[in-house]
Amino acid sequence: MREKGRRHPGTGGVAEGKAGKRLRVTVSGVVQGVGFRPFVFRCAARRSLGGWVRNTLSGAEMEIEGDEAAIEDFLAELRASLPPLARIEEMRAVEVPPLGETEFAIRGSGGGSTHLLSIPPDSAVCPDCLREMNDPADRRHRYPFLNCTQCGPRFSILTALPYDRRNTTMAAFSMCPDCAREYEDPADRRFHAEPVACPRCGPALRWMGPGGARAEGEEALARAASLLAAGGIVAVKGLGGFQLACDACDDEAVARLRERKRRPHKPFAVMSAGVREIARYALVSPEEAELLASPAAPIVLLEKRAPFPLSRLVAPALPRCGAMVAYTPLHRLLFDSGHSFTALVMTSGNARDEPICRTDAEALERLGGIADGFLLHDREIHNRLDDSVVFVAADGSPVPVRRARGYVPAPVAVDFSGCVFAAGAHLKNTVCLAAGGSAFLSQYHGDLEEEGNWRFFRESCSRLLELVRERPRLVACDLHPDYLSTRYAEELAERCGCPLVRVQHHEAHVASVLAEHRFRGKALGAAFDGTGLGSDGAIWGGEFFVTEDGASFRRFAHLALFPLPGGDKAARSPALCALGLLYPFGLEGEVYRRLPAARREELLAAEGMMRSRLNSPPTSSVGRLFDAVAFLAGFSEDITFEAQAAMWLESLCGDDFRPYTFQLTDERPAWIELNHAVREMLDDADDPPRLASRFHATLAAVAAAVAERARAAEGVEHVALSGGVFQNRVLLDLTARMLEEKGFHVMRNRLVPCNDGGVSLGQAWIAAGRGG
Repeated sequence: MREKGRRHPGTGGVAEGKAGKRLRVTVSGVVQGVGFRPFVFRCAARRSLGGWVRNTLSGAEMEIEGDEAAIEDFLAELRASLPPLARIEEMRAVEVPPLGETEFAIRGSGGGSTHLLSIPPDSAVCPDCLREMNDPADRRHRYPFLNCTQCGPRFSILTALPYDRRNTTMAAFSMCPDCAREYEDPADRRFHAEPVACPRCGPALRWMGPGGARAEGEEALARAASLLAAGGIVAVKGLGGFQLACDACDDEAVARLRERKRRPHKPFAVMSAGVREIARYALVSPEEAELLASPAAPIVLLEKRAPFPLSRLVAPALPRCGAMVAYTPLHRLLFDSGHSFTALVMTSGNARDEPICRTDAEALERLGGIADGFLLHDREIHNRLDDSVVFVAADGSPVPVRRARGYVPAPVAVDFSGCVFAAGAHLKNTVCLAAGGSAFLSQYHGDLEEEGNWRFFRESCSRLLELVRERPRLVACDLHPDYLSTRYAEELAERCGCPLVRVQHHEAHVASVLAEHRFRGKALGAAFDGTGLGSDGAIWGGEFFVTEDGASFRRFAHLALFPLPGGDKAARSPALCALGLLYPFGLEGEVYRRLPAARREELLAAEGMMRSRLNSPPTSSVGRLFDAVAFLAGFSEDITFEAQAAMWLESLCGDDFRPYTFQLTDERPAWIELNHAVREMLDDADDPPRLASRFHATLAAVAAAVAERARAAEGVEHVALSGGVFQNRVLLDLTARMLEEKGFHVMRNRLVPCNDGGVSLGQAWIAAGRGG
């Protein structure tokens, strides 16, 4: 247990007979669970300052007393030399009466405002802990759960604020005398490291294998590694939930995992011991290597090497694969088990579209038909977290695709202070709780139409609201009345007695960029997306808005509407998207020509829907346009995962980037007509790489043309790019470059995903700007 108010001798004090200065300093940001208080203690001790430091609900608080010059030097080091995982968002200092204190203390946690949370994200194992784990003389040799103030579980084990051991799932483990000494020693790397443990007092491994086999400790690890080497599938209890693992070089093992998980084509993530091992099968730039080795240790989308030494089934028909380093001691030990694994598939421990399993009971029930064995442990996971996914853009900056482990719940700084809750989108859902100038996005919840994800959503919302302990003054949601997230927001607003702000989906996409940049000036926003309900009742997805203040938006231009025969069914059928695109021009015969006769009845039924205007909603969706063009380039199968056809089309791109012909009409809002482009694409259909690259260039040229018109008509100089289609690296880089060449200042998502995972931030930003 922590000794509250414990004083550490030898820290000196103020000069005898001379009144010192005393400051009370409050700090907000990521300052709990990252070695911040020990850092403050050492800074004060080096300067013979008295006082104390403690955690609060809003961050950390301290009082410093001593010589004025020493205090100024102390504050300068506090700003300039933080521990690697710490981040200060705001620091305030006020002078208070001196008390004559001559020693410095680390106190127990206090109170404080709940407006600024400082919950630390989980962090990858650090080099110092790895050295200890590999040292036969160290008492934590080969211990799967070692950690320190610079690494290990944080948010995943947090049950309440502030971040103290008693408020984590490690409260179930009493520290042994050796761990307690480290915990209380200011000179030790584990000083106040809340999850500190060792083999004597901490969590332990256990194995449940085929035929009811059981094992514990080192034997459990050995059996899991042997089963992987023999082609088996192992469910591994990781940091934020369970993962399903198999040998990534074994075609048969990967094929079995695909069959059991009902995931025929969607790429699997792979894990290797380190960056050097990943470079054996992928091209790794310096920026990508830095991301892989960062404390967040996300999955990074990398270009495959040729020949690709892993199974072709890892990421079939795609030029990139997602890779990550072994980010926990347990993962690293699987690679140090005596088996030569180049890489392991390490995919979310769930059945298709379900949330990741969190507890042993969930895993045994839901993964029993997938995994051959279970590598378990008794450190409970309180907050489930998938692995984060990023890629690196042409300018070397990271682009988040899924924001979860390693990033959540790190805040995004915003320019408003009231408490606002935003319920997010229906697909790729996250929620946002903004308070005190910081916006906290939840982990990725997935698609809420799946019952398990809907339960996960409600669980996550309840825990986030409990942590803040503050009633929202505004609640925001999507414009669509039937989304489950909308219904939750309606109920929450009623319970809280506060206004509900309904936000159009694509306006929220654009607003997520403006929120990140804290930009409330005049801007053009481009939202290239799948589908979302428009304010006119149509299905939008290729939108341009002008905003003066980031809160109110005017639709400035949009892609010309085309019908989606079958409605939602078309999102899974590039052929139906192509039929809808070509039908208005009398070119539907091109679809019949490309499909077998067995599908003729399906096409005739779809034509009938469009003629009678039944179940054929008009759309401006760029996502569905991508599907249609992918069909023209040769992708004729139905889609088995989101963006499959678009990813395939991106991978085809050749080196001809001449835009096709398009027109901007004079209406307000302007229509982007593609009738000439459609015919030109059909002419290029026998050269798929040229068709793919010219289509990407056309969309980039459309964005540049609309921006130039907005500059002439509205004086716009800033352009914000968002929407899930901008996960396409070729399109993002082309569009940003074309706009920058024309002198525009381009803003894009850098902290939250441009897909629906960032919508909740945009909703909160708009709601705060409108003020309810």
